[in-house]
Amino acid sequence: MRTIKRILAGAGLGLAALVIIVLALLPVAVKHHAVKHGRTLTGREIAVSQLRVKYFSGKARITDFVMYEEDGITEFVSFDTLLVDLKPLRLLKDEFVLQQFYLAGLRAVL
Repeated sequence: MRTIKRILAGAGLGLAALVIIVLALLPVAVKHHAVKHGRTLTGREIAVSQLRVKYFSGKARITDFVMYEEDGITEFVSFDTLLVDLKPLRLLKDEFVLQQFYLAGLRAVL
């Protein structure tokens, strides 16, 4: 019985460690995927300096975002900082609560 508890505790710790590692690496993977496959996803190339996500507070921040024209050189849309702050526990009640939306340095060429 004691061996089963040790095995379950070890499996639980291993699973928790795996989840933490995946959550830590997810913003890096999303940023890399968006930059690498931006042309196929949106039809334009994308550049992002930083992407940070705080899962428990529901905050996401993107800095130095640039979306280029179809030629890949001229800027189409860019901004310095985008901050989105949600209430993640309200999503469990089927409520979408956007606490803060902050966009600084927006530049759009039409």
